[in-house]
Order: sequence, then structure tokens, then C-alpha cells
Amino acid sequence: ALDGTGAPLWTNGLPDSIGRAWKIFELNDGSVLALGDYENQTGTNDVLVQRFTASGTQTGEIVLNSAGSNTGDDFGDATMDADGEVYLTGTFFANGLTRPGLARLTASGDLAWWVTHPLPTNWNGFGIGLAVEAIGDSVVVMWTRNGTSYSAAVGYSSAGTHLWTTDLEVTSTDNNNAMTTDGLGHVLVGGGRNQQFNVTKLDAAGGILWSTDFAFPGLSSASGRVRHVRCDAQGDVYTIGEGPYQA
Repeated sequence: ALDGTGAPLWTNGLPDSIGRAWKIFELNDGSVLALGDYENQTGTNDVLVQRFTASGTQTGEIVLNSAGSNTGDDFGDATMDADGEVYLTGTFFANGLTRPGLARLTASGDLAWWVTHPLPTNWNGFGIGLAVEAIGDSVVVMWTRNGTSYSAAVGYSSAGTHLWTTDLEVTSTDNNNAMTTDGLGHVLVGGGRNQQFNVTKLDAAGGILWSTDFAFPGLSSASGRVRHVRCDAQGDVYTIGEGPYQA
């Protein structure tokens, strides 16, 4: 923690092992959640949530761990909904399957539920959790990809019930910045399709409202990939991407 002038107030951290911290949220009571993953033994990663008071004292810890060794459970992304609930997504390995997972943390930092996605048969036992966005306080959408980089959006209720899975037919990178919500009841994801940049917009029921392929002017085959998507208050969409032809 730093004060308003940048002066350090306190420091705390992950366990004394290989650790990666990715997201931080302030809860309604002023406490802080730090989310990431760490290696609890050689080859075995766990997703980790730690809670701290505003003065830096650790008051709680949640470990999401698939049973067994060499499980490679990795944190992907997290978001906060309108009620201060935090949703996290990641990748969890168990029983020979690599699954995208989703968990909800209450506004007080407690684990409400944790589920892994029932993989469609055509995913061949592999899927990873890339990003997550909440639509209001009722629907949370997890963005995943399978082993061939094609992605899907998966909708859940706030109670952890699987609502729908929509195949996006968009190749994606392991980049949680290429998903966003417009605050108007929709989510957007970016990637590549037909060797062009792509942005796809979905509603809260998993329906695709539109999916746009586009290339840099004058290049018919850009082989581009959207890397970042954001929206303004009017719902207009802004993207940035890259392709093999130039940075």
C-alpha cells in the first residue's frame, strides 16, 4: 500500500515460493483482496486469494486446488460486480482434464462457490479460463479457449448455475484484456477470425448480437489478432491489435 504521495505504508505478499499476483480489489468494508497463483510444490500450482485489512494485516486465505500433484492450477482473471462480489476464473487440472473454472467470492471475501466447466466433447478434454466479466449482479460470463485456440463464452448465474455456452469461432490468445463489458448488459471479446481482426458482442443470454471481421486498410489478409477491447459510456467499442506484418 502507498499513500497519496507515493510513500510506502505496508508490504505483504504471496507465500515464499514461485508466485504470481494478477488482480487486487477493495471490498465494501475497506479490506483488500489480492488474487493470483503460486507453486505449493514442484510442478503443482494453486489459485490463491488473500485478504488484508486496510493496515496490511492478513486476515484470510482461500486456496483453490485440484486434487493430486502436478495439477498446474493457474489464475486467469477476476472482476467485481455491482454488489461488490468478486468473480475469478482460471484453469484447473484434474483426472486428466484441463478445465476452465469459475468462483464467486462474497463482498466480505469468503468463498461462495467454485465450479469447473463441463467441457463439450469436441474440446477433447482441454479448456482454459481466460477472462471474466459480470453483467449487473445476475449473470457472469467466463471466456475460455480450447486446445486449438478457438474460444467460447460461458454464462453462469450468480448462484453458480451453468446457463449457456456460446462457441465464438474466434481464435484467441491467453490475454484477459481482450474481454470487456459495456455496462449496458453486453460483453465483448476480441481475437482473430478468417485471418483478420475480430470483435464479437454477446447479450446476457449468450446470443451473438454481431461479430465483425476487419483488416488494416489495403491488406486483404492481415492475420491480425485483437489484443485489447474497451467501451465508452455510449457503448462504442475501441480495440487495438497486432499482426505479423508490423507491430
